Amino acid sequence: MRFSVEDAIAAGLWIALGILALLSASDYRSTRAFLDTSERVNHAHEVVEQLDHLLGEMTDAETGQRGYLITGSVRYLAPHEQATARIADTLHAIRVLTADDAAQQERLNRLVPEVASRLRIMRETMDVYDQQGFAAARQHVLTDRGKNVMDAIRELVDEMQRAERTVLLDRSSAAHTSAQLTL
Repeated sequence: MRFSVEDAIAAGLWIALGILALLSASDYRSTRAFLDTSERVNHAHEVVEQLDHLLGEMTDAETGQRGYLITGSVRYLAPHEQATARIADTLHAIRVLTADDAAQQERLNRLVPEVASRLRIMRETMDVYDQQGFAAARQHVLTDRGKNVMDAIRELVDEMQRAERTVLLDRSSAAHTSAQLTL
């Protein structure tokens, strides 16, 4: 069977169109993979940021409490009250952001009661101050209960951040590879 020039041109166009379609599909897959990986990198950054916010809020709560215990002035309680109001929202944000990670959820399940315990100890110390004065509140602080709980909080947050940073390194590497394939 002989092919005419028109048939050869048509076959060439169909082959070129097929190659173009394959290249387009490959480019789409590479771009989609890059975007997905970039989204996961941003997600890991968000988790780390929320964990930083939580530590900052706990520190603000302690700062406000400390100022109140030292001065007796309720105006020093503002950072404490503002921070404690934000902590539940921050914990919820972390819960939502880590919903797809069983290990992080388990860590968070250990973190939440520690945060509640630390806030309760701060409140107890302020109540002791209000009812019995500075010396009694000082003795309450010197039990190190609050310090020990805060150390546990820092350790759990650090553990969660290390896990996210490990994922972040993996995802950043994958994003870099995807970007190179896309280009």
